This record gives sequence, structure tokens and C-alpha cells, in this order.
Amino acid sequence: MIGGRVLDTSAILQFASNTSIYMQSAVWVALEESLVLALPATSLTEAWARADTGDHDALEVLLGLPITVIDPLDADQTRPVGQLLAAAGGADVRTGHVAHCANRRGWPVVTAAPDPLRRIGPALDIEELP
Repeated sequence: MIGGRVLDTSAILQFASNTSIYMQSAVWVALEESLVLALPATSLTEAWARADTGDHDALEVLLGLPITVIDPLDADQTRPVGQLLAAAGGADVRTGHVAHCANRRGWPVVTAAPDPLRRIGPALDIEELP
């Protein structure tokens, strides 16, 4: 079985801005060990919007890695993400998409902002960034 991690917006931004030794190490260890890094499209979109222009090159590097996959929010995913949000009483599509991707893949979420994820998915495996 292939293993990996789901990166939320905060994790993607920390890698791109080079502000977290943990995120830098996590990405390069994943590359060495052939672990997949799943980036929900909603989180990646937000990261592009929030990243400093100087950090866009690092985002391109992340996207160009052979271990990086983009999890789309397409017609097949909208229903389960919406159902997850409805059950949790939430409406943050990005957080719901991250939680759904992690649940579907059975992988932990890497994040610096665990509280919204815990409200939507209390059973999620979360690797909190220091």
C-alpha cells in the first residue's frame, strides 16, 4: 500500500516560505522514501493566493516533485465533502476538502492549524507543525 501525507494550506505555505525546518524535512524525506504528498486543490489554490510572490518558485518546485499529487474537488468529490461539512455543522469548503482527502486516503494531515480540522473530523490523524 502506498503511504503519504495530506498537506493543508498552512503546511504548503510553510514549505513555500521556508519558515519551517519540519516542513522542509518532511518534503525531502517523503521524496527519499517515495511517500506521496497529496495537496487538496482548494488548499493549493489558497496557498497560491496567500503566498508572497517570492515564494511562488518554491510552490512550483513542490508541484514538480514526482511524489506530489493534486486532489481535485470535482463532481465526484463535492457530495462527500458537502456531507462531511453538513454532519459537522461547518461550511469551510477548504477544511472539509482536506478532511475528506485524508479520510479517503487514510493518511494523516500535516497542518499548523489543527483546530478547524478537529471540529470537522475528530478522528482525523493530524501531524501538527511546531
